[in-house]
Amino acid sequence: MDERLTVATLDSPSCPVRERIGSLIGSGNSSGLDITSISTDSLTDGLGLLESGDADILALPGGVVHGNMMEILQSGCNVVGARTPVRPYPVLVSDNKIQYQPKSAILLCDNKLNRRQVRRSRGGLRVLHPDAFASILGVEEGPSDP
Repeated sequence: MDERLTVATLDSPSCPVRERIGSLIGSGNSSGLDITSISTDSLTDGLGLLESGDADILALPGGVVHGNMMEILQSGCNVVGARTPVRPYPVLVSDNKIQYQPKSAILLCDNKLNRRQVRRSRGGLRVLHPDAFASILGVEEGPSDP
């Protein structure tokens, strides 16, 4: 290996940064770098690792940067990159296209963005969250995937 790079990672419940860096390290696509990762528990600890020289890069979720930019800048650091988030791509499973759904159909979708997109693509459909549908029916829990 030519050079060594230490990446400090800060995870959040919705963004497992350490796992993503681990997949990069395991892929072998690191172009001659010997990459190691260390975990940190807070932004302050991560910035401390950078300041002490124990880490070369701090990888963290974008949500952590929001509201903490002054702390990052005061420590002499800059945000130099961002990656596209890895999200599942939900799909509508149906016998027919959305245009062929009955006008009075009720579609259940737990993703807010998808509900909005379906409503915009075809008027006349009711698109509800499963819990909202359950409350209409008067049951405790909404339907879920089989």
